[in-house]
Order: sequence, then C-alpha cells, then structure tokens
Amino acid sequence: MKDDGQHNRYAMYPAYDELVDELALGFGLITNTEQGISRARSWAHKQGIYARLPHPKNHGLRERLVHLMAGRDDELARKLTSYLNGIETVLAELRSEPLFSRTTYPVGMKHFLSEWVLPQFAWLLREVQSRYGPTTPLFHFPDLLQDISEGNLDLAAHARKRVRAQLREVAKVRKPTEFSRTLSKLDTRSVKKLKTVDDELKALEIEIEASAEDLACVRAAYVAGTAFIRFFSRWSEFEDVDPAVRAFQRCYTLIERWKRGVPPASERQFVDNQFLVFDAMMQVDTPSALRKYP
Repeated sequence: MKDDGQHNRYAMYPAYDELVDELALGFGLITNTEQGISRARSWAHKQGIYARLPHPKNHGLRERLVHLMAGRDDELARKLTSYLNGIETVLAELRSEPLFSRTTYPVGMKHFLSEWVLPQFAWLLREVQSRYGPTTPLFHFPDLLQDISEGNLDLAAHARKRVRAQLREVAKVRKPTEFSRTLSKLDTRSVKKLKTVDDELKALEIEIEASAEDLACVRAAYVAGTAFIRFFSRWSEFEDVDPAVRAFQRCYTLIERWKRGVPPASERQFVDNQFLVFDAMMQVDTPSALRKYP
C-alpha cells in the first residue's frame, strides 16, 4: 500500500494493482514498490508489468505471483487466478462507491487488513492446507502462524525451523552440510532474495541428489518463511508490533476453528459481512468503538 505522505491522507480502499504489488513485494518478486504496477504512470506501462505476453503465455507480474504461490500445482494456479479475478472485481466495486471519511489512511488500512484481508487469507490458507501438498508455499503459512502464535517473535528462526523440517523429510541419505550452513545465515535484517534461495537450492540438489519433488517442498517452505518475514514487516508499518502479532495470532485461530468444521453463526456472519463491517469502520472517527467479531 502506498506510504508516501500516508499520514496526511484520508482512508480509502486500495486499488487492485496495489494489492498485487504488496503480494509481489511480500513474496520477493519485486524489491520495492517502484518496480510494481501501481507506481507506473501510463496504462501501457502498467499493462507491460502486469502481463507481458498474451494469455496463456502470460509472464507478467501477476502470473509469476500465481505460479510462485501455487508451487508445482497447476490446478491451484488456476484456482488462484480465478480467486484474484474475483478480488479485482470486488475492489473495483468498492472503489466505485463514494467514501467520505475523516479516518486517516494508516488507520483505515489497518482495519482493511484486519477486518477484510486477514479473514480472506485465513480461509484461503485453510482451503489450501486441506487440499494441496507441501510443494506450495501457502501450505506452510499456517505452521508459521502457529509459531508466532506461541509468542516467539524470532521470525527467521521460525523460517529456518520449517525449512529444516522439510529437509529432514528429503535428506535421509546425505546430510546437507553446506545448505544448512547457508540457511543458518537467514535473518530478519536482510531477507534473502528469491534468486539467492534458488541458487542455494541448486547447490542442495547437487549436495544430496534430491528429486524435483523433494526440492519443491524445501523451496516452498523457504519461500514461505522469507515471505512471512516480509509480510510481517509490512504489516508492522500500519500497526505496532504487539497489535500486529495479535492480528497474526487471530489469523491462526480462525484457521484452526474452521478446520474443525462449519464455523459458528457469529463467525459466518463475520465472513459474510466483512465488506459491511469495514465500510462502517471507515465512516467513523473511532473504529475501535464498533462491535468486534471473534
């Protein structure tokens, strides 16, 4: 989400291209928002970033994002494409309605993230983990959310833990000494780029003679771990650390509740009425005074 002069702006719904940029930034496909779609000035430039080649040979930013999130699963890639198309339609409809608010942009964005994005993401992760395997980075996010829910904020340690868990599954003959050494250097001060991760995995393939499927599982956990660090850092720009942690804990709680079956009426209402709840919050000066859903 745009942060230039944000404290002087009023709350507004984000554009779809901002959402794509944030996802691409979190997953490491771009290193700053200047490389994204939302900062491009002309439609031709935006389209060039978004979709460089005609469908189905589309290698634009969104297509790269979809395939990174889906891992090796083509069915999931198709469903994620359809899901993002739906989000694009919804955001366009929301932005077509006039919004009058004295709420500041950071406050509005905080509530957009917590009351709309977070439940959507929780439901998506629940569906992915129940239907797809560990070759998709999305499969590993609930485990990372569980780690932070337990109170330990060492995100790099959580990422290393999840990668090592996958590594133990695939490296049963040879111990990946060199890969373990490079993995230990992962920290939150300088999150590794995707190219660095892929270079390390190429070396791992040689080191342990891993199959493509095994490497895909390790890569998915690695991509998820580094993305989790970036997303938490970006979220913390709109919230203090403690509220950000509580938001991530709440996401994990929702996933676990929904795993156990049909959510209670209050949670169904929460999911069904996300747009209405957020709209109400944006219209008042004290959003915290509104009803809080579980």
